[in-house]
Amino acid sequence: MLRAGKGIVEIPKLFGCTHTTVRRVRSLIEEGNGLERKPGSGWLAFLDVDEVAEIFKANPEVSITTVAQDMDVSQPTMSRAVKKSAGTSLRKIERPLSSELQREKRVSE
Repeated sequence: MLRAGKGIVEIPKLFGCTHTTVRRVRSLIEEGNGLERKPGSGWLAFLDVDEVAEIFKANPEVSITTVAQDMDVSQPTMSRAVKKSAGTSLRKIERPLSSELQREKRVSE
């Protein structure tokens, strides 16, 4: 509307916005910045929870970060999807019940 020649007083009446908004938009246009959103200012990415659960059930040893990079989403977004799908991470943890040092102490006693 600004480019069409409408005034700052007319536009708020037509669209139900404030004069401040019209002035801010006008200054952005005059500076050449445009009205595009900045990166990261949009909605959070939503993932199909069932799809995420299937990925981790098929390969439980894969990391959340690796899957997030493959699906082109952030690690926190993937963590939220995993939490919604099963409540906890589905990654299988394999580690010994006792460390080598603990075993040596137990044998020496």
